Amino acid sequence: MGKNVVINFGTIFGDRRISIGDDVWIGPYNYVDWAEIGDSVYTAQHCIILAGAHHHGFERTDITIRQQSPGVLVQVKLGGDVWIGANAVVMSNVGKGSIVGAGSVVTKPVEPYTIVAGNPARLIRKRK
Repeated sequence: MGKNVVINFGTIFGDRRISIGDDVWIGPYNYVDWAEIGDSVYTAQHCIILAGAHHHGFERTDITIRQQSPGVLVQVKLGGDVWIGANAVVMSNVGKGSIVGAGSVVTKPVEPYTIVAGNPARLIRKRK
């Protein structure tokens, strides 16, 4: 964990391999799975950062999903100077200087200096 990190009430860390840079603000009631959070990242309230999009096996129908082998966990990286809006779900990397709109679901990598929003998250515009 870096310097000047604020972790607000109700946040849950789901993996011990998480790394957090300097000057990070994690909003209230966030859930953070296996992630690398860069410097100067800001997450609003109720954000979910998952370790990829394939947490569960579900191919077989003769047994319950719960009984199937786990899926594949992937470290999600949030580049420096990223802002994640309230209630967003992030399942893929977010490049440096990017913004994820409130309520968005990020299923594919976000290029640096990009604003995305929606479900699934789509390009709104570039910041540069």
